[in-house]
Amino acid sequence: QFGLGIPPAVVILLLSKLLPETPRWLMSQGRREDAHASLKKLFPSVAEQTIAAELDSIQENLDASLSPSSRETGVLTLFWRNGRSFLLGIWINILQQLTGINVIIYFGPTILRLAGFGKFTALLLTLGISIAQFVTV
Repeated sequence: QFGLGIPPAVVILLLSKLLPETPRWLMSQGRREDAHASLKKLFPSVAEQTIAAELDSIQENLDASLSPSSRETGVLTLFWRNGRSFLLGIWINILQQLTGINVIIYFGPTILRLAGFGKFTALLLTLGISIAQFVTV
């Protein structure tokens, strides 16, 4: 089982050489004509003015991302600006561990079968628990 992930990784590695560069990367390298050709290849039926507008939009985005104010965003600034979300995520993970919901999710079918449910019913109930957790979190 150890080496089962190696063949897909090798295939992805070899096939990634066939992928074209993205228009954004080409624009960041100053290769606007190549970016235009790449967009035209991706969207052959789109009008030239739409492609030109998209290239302008990409350039504006690149210019904004390279501005001095966007470079000042460090890790501490990121946590400071998004502190509530960060703490909420930490607390959700802590509560999941404290309530033991992970045990129920992982071993749910076994627990339910030991409680007297059939195999199919146990799987359905575990699916319902998983869906409920997904919807509520």
